[in-house]
Amino acid sequence: MCTAHGAGAAQVREAAQRRLLAMVHPALDALRKLIDQADSDSVRISAIRDILDRTGFKPTLQLETEQEIVIRVIDEERPLGYLSAREPERTNNGHATHPTR
Repeated sequence: MCTAHGAGAAQVREAAQRRLLAMVHPALDALRKLIDQADSDSVRISAIRDILDRTGFKPTLQLETEQEIVIRVIDEERPLGYLSAREPERTNNGHATHPTR
């Protein structure tokens, strides 16, 4: 939107939002017609995928890399320094030490 000519005004943005929301049901109806009546299997499959993707049924994303990725999970429920008997402690040089039981 061009904010220099009033498009950034709250009432203009709200009106644009209302126009977009008004198109949701017709768009869903059009996708439903494609699923039910399209001559092409690829068109039907594309419409089905669009609906599934937008309703949370998107396939799981897999990433492949040749580098090591480290993910550190911080559990706010457990106090800092807490380790279970199964988790090794780390020394300053990074080596694991096993806690005594």
